[in-house]
Amino acid sequence: MLDEELKQIVSGIIYVRLRSIAEIIVNRKTESIEIGHRNKIIGLRADKCNRVPTQPMLDPVTNLSIYNLTYDEHTALINGLNHVYPSTRFDQSKFICNIEYFYSRLINFRTSYRHYESKHASEIVRHELTSLQLGVAAEVREAANSYRKVADSELKRTVMQNRKTFGILRSLAKNKDIPCKNKSRKI
Repeated sequence: MLDEELKQIVSGIIYVRLRSIAEIIVNRKTESIEIGHRNKIIGLRADKCNRVPTQPMLDPVTNLSIYNLTYDEHTALINGLNHVYPSTRFDQSKFICNIEYFYSRLINFRTSYRHYESKHASEIVRHELTSLQLGVAAEVREAANSYRKVADSELKRTVMQNRKTFGILRSLAKNKDIPCKNKSRKI
């Protein structure tokens, strides 16, 4: 849609040149990202190949008791006790502000920062948008809504995982029957 608007605004030769410049920029950025990913994969493969096959992977959980941890308990402890879990709240107001900012930049809408301070609070501010701009706004809104729905479902899944992990950690902390390996040793 913006492509069509650009075609109407500039001459054909300029449009073709702008498209070729944009393609060059995108290709360079894509190539640099691909090279970075390729180098990371090569490094990871080299690390894996250089490790002696009989050498076990280091376990981040050190069990100092004779209590055998279940898989879920081990998984809950793997991040450490000081691990900070990400927020499970979707900041809708920040998301809407970012989408509005993105859209205003997309349509190249500019206003002075103090634009709203000079207006009375009860005065309604209206911006005249073309039908093409309104169509793009509807598409951006649709994409934002689908993103928000996916984010909400992922956050619910994360909440359930965190709730399970917290429950396991609480039960381990409350378990007074976990004996220590070195109970007979005097310190």
